Amino acid sequence: MSDIQWEYCQVCVINPNIRETSIMFSETNGRVRVHKFTKGALSFEACLGLVGGVGWEMVSTHLIHDSCGGLKRQYAYFKRQKETGRKIDEPRIIIPTDKFDINGLTG
Repeated sequence: MSDIQWEYCQVCVINPNIRETSIMFSETNGRVRVHKFTKGALSFEACLGLVGGVGWEMVSTHLIHDSCGGLKRQYAYFKRQKETGRKIDEPRIIIPTDKFDINGLTG
């Protein structure tokens, strides 16, 4: 059995038209930390780049469509190896504008 522990992160965009987004971090102790933000200027793709840019590796994506075939939700799942002493939502994600703050995720 391997001693490697993994941390997980989920990016979810609900209703891509208004870009209501959450980033959820799942800690190895079972705790979950969620950061939500709405009506931002960031696309799903921009969120993927920002999360990947701070060390998370994407492992899967999932799209949910409404009954008319329109995009309803977008999910991306990430993992990274746990490091002792590092908080799950660090390093902080830097949003490329000073007008946009997602509940403590900005530097």
